[in-house]
Amino acid sequence: MRRTRKNTNTPHMVNRKMDDETFAMRKQVMTFVREASDVIGVRLPRVEVRIADPVNRSTLGCARMGDRVIWISPFSCKEGGLHLRHCVFHELGHAIFNKRHTTHGLMAPVLKSTSKFTQDTDFRAMATIHNMDEWAAA
Repeated sequence: MRRTRKNTNTPHMVNRKMDDETFAMRKQVMTFVREASDVIGVRLPRVEVRIADPVNRSTLGCARMGDRVIWISPFSCKEGGLHLRHCVFHELGHAIFNKRHTTHGLMAPVLKSTSKFTQDTDFRAMATIHNMDEWAAA
């Protein structure tokens, strides 16, 4: 039987019920979660992904710091491409690496257009300072 968390809610977003549309969006997000793993060359720990409607319309995503749960808005999924990739990598920074917002780059609180190269570089930098030995043991 599959283990699920007891608390997968956040006050910032409202989880969507799983239907075909939500499943397709989640599949998009999971593609970028796997890509993030490829970028750093290490298998990331399991991350729970939720598609959720934001309470504040400007919220693109949300994560529980260090707890490996991310929420992505349908708007981000519909934007797709580098926008969605940026959102997913940003939220993984919170959820996995426990990173706070910075003034620029991938972890800036406001999404600015970034290249794939910049996203990869920033994500690798976060992974480099994080102890990934614990993942290998798991």
